[in-house]
Amino acid sequence: MASIERRNGKWRVRWRDPDGRSRSRQCPTKRAALELEAQIEASSSIGHRWEPRDAREEADIRLLLKDYAEDCARVLRPNTAIRYARALDLFLRYLEQLYGKGAPLPPSVLTRRLLADWHTALKHDGLHGRDRKDATRRKLVEVAQLAWAWIYDNDESGIEIPPPRKIRMVREPASPTVAPTWIEMDGCIGALTGWQHDLAILLRFTGLRVQQAMSLTWDDLDLDAQVLRVRGELGKTPQERRGRVVPVSPHLVDELERWPKADEPWLVVSTRQLGGDRERMARARDFNRAWFRAGVRQAAWRGRPHHAFRKGFVSELRRAGIDADAVEYLVGHSLGLRGVYTDPSALPLEAAVELIPPLALGAYDTEATDQLRFDGLDPHDPRPIREITLDDIQQHPEDPLCPRSVPALRREVENVVFVDFSGEQNRRRDISAPEGRNGRARGPLGRNARRSKTTRASTSKKPRREAGSFDGGGGGSRSRFSFPR
Repeated sequence: MASIERRNGKWRVRWRDPDGRSRSRQCPTKRAALELEAQIEASSSIGHRWEPRDAREEADIRLLLKDYAEDCARVLRPNTAIRYARALDLFLRYLEQLYGKGAPLPPSVLTRRLLADWHTALKHDGLHGRDRKDATRRKLVEVAQLAWAWIYDNDESGIEIPPPRKIRMVREPASPTVAPTWIEMDGCIGALTGWQHDLAILLRFTGLRVQQAMSLTWDDLDLDAQVLRVRGELGKTPQERRGRVVPVSPHLVDELERWPKADEPWLVVSTRQLGGDRERMARARDFNRAWFRAGVRQAAWRGRPHHAFRKGFVSELRRAGIDADAVEYLVGHSLGLRGVYTDPSALPLEAAVELIPPLALGAYDTEATDQLRFDGLDPHDPRPIREITLDDIQQHPEDPLCPRSVPALRREVENVVFVDFSGEQNRRRDISAPEGRNGRARGPLGRNARRSKTTRASTSKKPRREAGSFDGGGGGSRSRFSFPR
């Protein structure tokens, strides 16, 4: 609390800082002393140390958001901290578009109207110029709202920070849960090849999250004891960060015993050659195509093709009558108060995993034989391999590969026959080899093989912009927020 006293015709205000230090300041008039007393009490009420305005450096939103990003890196998971940093980078880009690049950005620019205008501007400036979904825009604005609240509550931000505000945003209505069955999951596994085939098997038998499965090593698995150790560092929720040891199905053990052990420690050895952490990231679009090729109901996998295995794992075990707490523990969900008083050994975990059926590749019979099929790698798939023409592509708008059909097919299909608009066969090319670092296929044609006009036009690469760039143009720079991972 501040106090005012008068000595020798002068007014003096006395107070103590939050650290207990005694301070005072002389004022020429009583009115000035009352105004100073109000400012000091306002600062003390929120734990700030009062300083004269001319003695304080004017705060800048750039530095304040950088401090928030560093604090996020300290307490959040690395991937979450990166997502927050990209959202803050988009927010700063929008502010610089409004006020000019390099212009001062005082905290006074933070208003509810600013957030609402940014939410509207995010609609048409998505990746590659596409529109963003409402859920994506809501998540980006929520990060800015969290940063505003953190800056306001920070002791070092000063007293000029306006109180945090929030805006109302549209939330998409929740759709009913539809989970794939064991047979449908096996159909998707049969449509995959290589390391993604192995990844899908792990997801089907364990119900783990996709990045957890990608981060498993052979040291985490004990084939003799038939148990899997899910390390706490792989967890997403507080419950998962505790770590757990769960039994695995005997059918998974039989499958893993046939897997070759490479020089790398990973259970799933990725062949992606991107460098860094992206080599250990599975692409959702590859699983999207597998689900589609298998003819599985789109409601069971669309939007979250990896997570569909987790939903199917839980739903099928519950359909088999397994104890709910046992199923929740296997996938790492919190049991609430029951989990505090329940020993995991008292749960029927072994009985649960024994009810997981073996793989039945080729048993899933899709009656949609008129759907496009792009590979011939599954010998049990009864659908014939069809030659894909541009006319065929236009006749199948429900195909997730459309409308960017030819460039996408060229990278994913093998032995495709490209046909021009007149229907005349142009050229057969073998593109089954994986892509190189420069995006070109490594195959019998060689790295610098000549391409026909039709193929060259369909495979031209556009400049790829970073996810952190705000404007719709290409070539955005990396995020300005850097922090240790």
